[in-house]
Parts: sequence; structure tokens; C-alpha cells
Amino acid sequence: MRDDQDESRLIYQGSFVFIGQFRRGPRHPYFGGPHQIRGTLLVFPRTSVTITHEGKEPVVADPNSVMFYNDEQVYWRGKLSDKGDLCEWFNYDPSLVADAVRAFDPSVDDNPHTPFSSSHGPGDATSYLLQRLVVNQILAHRQDRLLIEEMSLYLLKRIVENYYRQGGVLPSAAKASTEREIVEAIQRYAATHFEQKPSLEQIAAELHYSPFHLCRIFRKHTGQSIHKYLNHLRLRASLDHVTQAGTDLSSLALKLGFANHSHFTEAFRKTFGVPPSELRNTSSQHIRQLLSRISIAHP
Repeated sequence: MRDDQDESRLIYQGSFVFIGQFRRGPRHPYFGGPHQIRGTLLVFPRTSVTITHEGKEPVVADPNSVMFYNDEQVYWRGKLSDKGDLCEWFNYDPSLVADAVRAFDPSVDDNPHTPFSSSHGPGDATSYLLQRLVVNQILAHRQDRLLIEEMSLYLLKRIVENYYRQGGVLPSAAKASTEREIVEAIQRYAATHFEQKPSLEQIAAELHYSPFHLCRIFRKHTGQSIHKYLNHLRLRASLDHVTQAGTDLSSLALKLGFANHSHFTEAFRKTFGVPPSELRNTSSQHIRQLLSRISIAHP
């Protein structure tokens, strides 16, 4: 995309969910903000940016995360990737979001039109794949509305459950704040270097912390290793290409930092439950078969 490109388009309008795509180049004059959201959104980043909700600390929004927006949320955007800000968004009726939240936080009924209490949550691999299958189904002009809307509601359910279940109580001392800053520094570095196969030593040298310290803190606060986090970024990035019939998977594997085609295919299948070659068929029947195989067709 051009550095100054700006494009937002609605690709699906249902009875309770609107789905769209957003693209903004890093040199667009209004890249930074402030901006104001219209609607109650889950946003799935394809690239990495920083997002600062009014009244909250900045966070790294990358393909390993899901951003939450209440209606009229004011926010600012900061550049990380040279590709700018590319994402898909799902705009839900706020009453449906409140329904999903209520099981974990009954106080949502005090403010049902602002159901999200946080700016972001974890984006697990299955949820990321699910939203991309929804979008691909729409773009292929095979708009099975029941399939799309069931998938969209299940996506909302998964994201809300994942957010609350990963909660737990973090240390409230200054040490916890410092550790979260370290985690964010690692995420920032990963967002801009995941295609370059950085070593742990390189990351530690760049951030001026010992490798042991980085690994311990990152796993403590994210539940996964730095290596796994980087691989997840690579695999999510690969979804931009594997659905295109002309893509050479061997070349793609090397470009994304995998050792070879076999390594890439094995990691892709392990993460998403299907080999990359199977995502090139976007028919409704095939999508249903995939959903059944990776056990996400029903809650």
C-alpha cells in the first residue's frame, strides 16, 4: 500500500454485526490522531502499531492481540510497522457484547453501552484464523449469512472468554509495572523484527537485559516463550499469502524466517489445525469442513 493510503470499507452488513477492513499508510496526515470510534468493535490487527485509548497507557496492537473499542472511544495511533495500520474490524450491537461479558462481570449492566472495560485482550490462534475465514468467505462473495453470523458470534464469545480467563491477579507493586514495560519492549522489538530471525542474544542486547531475565518475565506475563510469540507473528502474517493460489509456499517459508517448507507447514498445521494449502478453497462447504476439523464450529 502507499505510505499515504487511507481506505476503510464495509464488507458485510448483518442484523447485529458489521464487518469491515481498514488500511492507513504510515505517512497519512491523520495517521496519529486523535480519532474517535463509531460502534462497539473488536479489531484484529494485521500489522503492528501502538494504540493509546484516552485515559489509558499505550499498548502494542499486533496480530497476537485483539483491540476493544466502545462507542465514541477516543484513541491515538503510533507507527511501528512500515506497512502502517492494516486491520479487520467486527462492529457488534453493544447489547450482544454485554451479553458475552455479563457471565464474567455482572456490573456491565450498569453501563451496557460501554461493555469493554479494557483496551485489548489476547488473540489466540484459533480466533485469529476464525476471523480471517469469515472475511475470506465474504470477499469470495459466498455470503452464507447464517455461517458468517454464527462464526462472528462465536468469535465474540471466544475473545471475551479468553480475556477474562487470562486475567488472574498480577503483582501490584512497582516491580510489576517494570516487568510489564519489559514485556512491551519485547513485543515492540518482535513486531518489527519477526521476519529477520532474531536470536535471544540479539533481543537481550537490544533491550539491555539478560536473556534469562527476558525469558522469565515474558513467560510469566504472557504464558508463552518469546520464540513461540515470534512464530505466531510469522504464522499470522503468512495468512496474507497462503490463500492466494500463486503463492510459492517454500519461498514464503524462507521469507518469514522458517527453516524450510516442511518446517513452515508443520508449524502452520500445529497452530491452525490445517495445512496452509487447504485455505485456498473458500467455498462454504469447505469452510464448514475446516471448522468441524479444528473444533470451532460450535461453542
